[in-house]
Amino acid sequence: MAKRVKYLSESEISKLLNDSDSETGESSFSSTSNSESDCSDDTEIYDYLDDNANDLSASDWQTDIKELPSLEFSANSGIYINSSEPVEKEIDFFNLFFTNEIIVDETNKFSKLIFEKSKTEPSSSKSQEPKCIAEVTGNEMRVFMSLIILMSIIKKPTIKMYFSSNPILSIPFFSSVMSRNRFLEILKCLHFTSKPDAKKLEKVNLVLEKLIKNFRALYIPEREISVDESFFPWKGRLGFRQYIPSKRSRYGIKIYKLCDSNSGYIWNCLVYTGKDTELTEPGALYGERVVKTLLADLENKGYNLYLDRFFVSPELAIHLLQKKHKYVWNCAKKQERHAKRFT
Repeated sequence: MAKRVKYLSESEISKLLNDSDSETGESSFSSTSNSESDCSDDTEIYDYLDDNANDLSASDWQTDIKELPSLEFSANSGIYINSSEPVEKEIDFFNLFFTNEIIVDETNKFSKLIFEKSKTEPSSSKSQEPKCIAEVTGNEMRVFMSLIILMSIIKKPTIKMYFSSNPILSIPFFSSVMSRNRFLEILKCLHFTSKPDAKKLEKVNLVLEKLIKNFRALYIPEREISVDESFFPWKGRLGFRQYIPSKRSRYGIKIYKLCDSNSGYIWNCLVYTGKDTELTEPGALYGERVVKTLLADLENKGYNLYLDRFFVSPELAIHLLQKKHKYVWNCAKKQERHAKRFT
């Protein structure tokens, strides 16, 4: 049998409210006077933050915000394209970011390795004897990559169906630019590194680092920037695949991104690979380390940073102010180490 709920009378409620007012009235603003003496001008605020960065708690929050310094934005934001050829079409911009020399070289190395390995294996008939695959050229790799991109837009159950001659199923463009067999040959030998013991992100790291380098070289963000995470659906076999039940696609790859808030341009990114993720300052909170890693090359420029609540902490706010950044975040009511009156 369920227990009856006991309700408080009006007199009991009034008594509780009076008691709580008397307890909090004396201590709510007890740190105001200390704030005025500890931090007197713009030049001293950084020294104050340095001395108190390690022992900040919810009780150390202050109400005096008059001493926040004004930060000048000093970055030369804009597009930086150094190209002798005109950049007008979509493919021209794609070529600025993507270079396929690494993929072509590593794919050809791996195809030769497969051929040499297959020669040592016995074959039951002449038709099964190993054949050397023709070297992949730069143009072929671009065609191959364009077909991969198209496959993400046009969905088919199998790869072979993209090259089908059946008039009901056929997509003429695919077979007109590359044969099915050649596509499957390149796909079989597609490689990004020659390291035999490469783990996790090392298998694509050379290409990823080149892309990020181009992202950062071709554009400098405007003053408003943001850091957030993206989740790319993936159900295949992968060592750093994530399972997040709250997401619509529960399996995928998590990527942290630093973006220009106005254009959405990705200036820097970081793939989450578990404990092997390369981050700065191992002693700090994980969200802080992500922000510091992505923002490392934009320090002392006066950026305004917008963050999700996963990344924020009082220590990060102090660090960003020391590096001449301001930041805005959304805060959960039950977030730890935040002032009660603030939330």
